[in-house]
Amino acid sequence: MDKATLVVYMMVVFLLAANLYMSFQMQSQLNDMQLAVTPKKSLPCESIPLGWAVTHHDCANSLLWAINVTNVKFDLPGANDLAQYNTSVFTHRS
Repeated sequence: MDKATLVVYMMVVFLLAANLYMSFQMQSQLNDMQLAVTPKKSLPCESIPLGWAVTHHDCANSLLWAINVTNVKFDLPGANDLAQYNTSVFTHRS
């Protein structure tokens, strides 16, 4: 083996070692950042089962009111259909 081939092999080994070192450093930094970020809960009550909320709409609305959620409301099943029907009949006749 001549000196040029030996130098090329040594450079390849050096670059592979540097690449491996940088990969471990990046992975370590990503893990640290991932552990530092904790998701924030938006509400004290994380979820309301939709089937239960539709069946018990008065109780679901009381629960939403108690946790100060004012932009969501459960209506009686079919109440929106009737309101939409009345709106469409009213606009159709005028």
